[in-house]
Amino acid sequence: MNKKYRIGTIYGFTGALIYAVLLYLRYTKFSTSPEAFGLFATGSYVAILIFFFFAARAKKMQMGGIATFREIVQSVLLTILITELGYTVFNLVYLHQVNPLFFDHFRENTRLRLIKQGIEKDTLDLKLSSFDNRKIK
Repeated sequence: MNKKYRIGTIYGFTGALIYAVLLYLRYTKFSTSPEAFGLFATGSYVAILIFFFFAARAKKMQMGGIATFREIVQSVLLTILITELGYTVFNLVYLHQVNPLFFDHFRENTRLRLIKQGIEKDTLDLKLSSFDNRKIK
């Protein structure tokens, strides 16, 4: 492997693995509540952004503490590309093959949560209509 792309590649595959674990946890443990799902999703995004910062820092250290902006950006973009590719592959596999009924279950959990909160039927139907556009085909 070319030393120029080593940090970006290593951090990219590590980021993809971390993202896959976070997505699995989000889909299995935090899908019973829309609030918990959203909070965990936000926390996951923040964690991945911090991870990208560490990739930039590792590239700078690899270069002996002195690296050009271009070298760091090149490494971070490679990290982001590989991480997001892992994100996409995980979502495609999980939502199409492993649990194709995820959105149906999430919609039902959301509906039950809103009924429990005493939301009116018209408002409930309006809020749940956004799920109809998210069907996995």
